[in-house]
Amino acid sequence: MRHLKYSLLMILLLILSSATLLGAAESASVEMRGSIPDMSSITVINTTQPGTAIIDLSRSTDGYEPIGSLVERSNSPTGYTVTMSALNNFRLRHTDPTFNDVILYELQYNNNVGDVGITWTGGFWSGDLVYTITDADGPTGPEGVTKVMKIKYSQPVGVAAGTYSDTLQFTITAK
Repeated sequence: MRHLKYSLLMILLLILSSATLLGAAESASVEMRGSIPDMSSITVINTTQPGTAIIDLSRSTDGYEPIGSLVERSNSPTGYTVTMSALNNFRLRHTDPTFNDVILYELQYNNNVGDVGITWTGGFWSGDLVYTITDADGPTGPEGVTKVMKIKYSQPVGVAAGTYSDTLQFTITAK
């Protein structure tokens, strides 16, 4: 009987140890990690020519007239800003530097019904003026946000014939 108990104990230990060996498991893990950079872009659309708004200076505008639109895009979760500057400080300047003639204009950005927009009037100040025209607290979504630019001016009187221009510079920056 003693021998039987010893044999049963050995069989039981053998079964337990083989079950432990068979049931032994190891594990490993892999962390998958990737990143998406901040991608911000600004695109000029709906101008007379790509990147150029041709305006008729032989007449006054009837209120504010659209000259183009910008599409702001940003995937920054904390938002983005758009700044704007005007090379000639919101004045159309004669392209021939021997003439000092300028034509003042007003520019509206995103002044659509129900929107709070911004209006600039040309003046005779000097220095580099940079305006924050958008200060968003989140991303735009893949389609972006379209904002309209409009101009208003009076028919110039007493200025030299020729081409007049101003260049608007827009910069988008992720926060």
